[in-house]
Amino acid sequence: MNLGTNPPVIPSCDTNSANVEAEDICSAPVITCSLVDVTNDCLRTRTLTYTATDVCGNSTNCVQVVTWTVANETTLSIVLDGNNVVLSWPLNCNMFVLEQTSDLNPTSWTPVGAPIVVSGARNTVTVPITANTFYRLRFTPP
Repeated sequence: MNLGTNPPVIPSCDTNSANVEAEDICSAPVITCSLVDVTNDCLRTRTLTYTATDVCGNSTNCVQVVTWTVANETTLSIVLDGNNVVLSWPLNCNMFVLEQTSDLNPTSWTPVGAPIVVSGARNTVTVPITANTFYRLRFTPP
């Protein structure tokens, strides 16, 4: 199941009979659950493994995999450096497009044409100073 971006609730182990049940001819099985979370910073995966075991030692598993992404806030830093403007933002797994416009009330934005250089733990773009140029980062969901 994919929960999308920043879900308010992440399913956890729930062995309540309204959530999971098992039947067996040997005995009433006992249901247990184990949970494993894996993350690569933004993409998260939770694996829930439900195990039903009877008194005879027979068991079976049911696995549920839940995925979601976490979108972190990112701030654009703008610094003057001689005749240039250096724009930078932290490296993270969220995808952003650096855009520019020449109007305080723009009807459209265009991507900045200068290349993105990774410097330390930041994405950095250096552009010449120009009059009336405004910049923004636009999040592009995965």
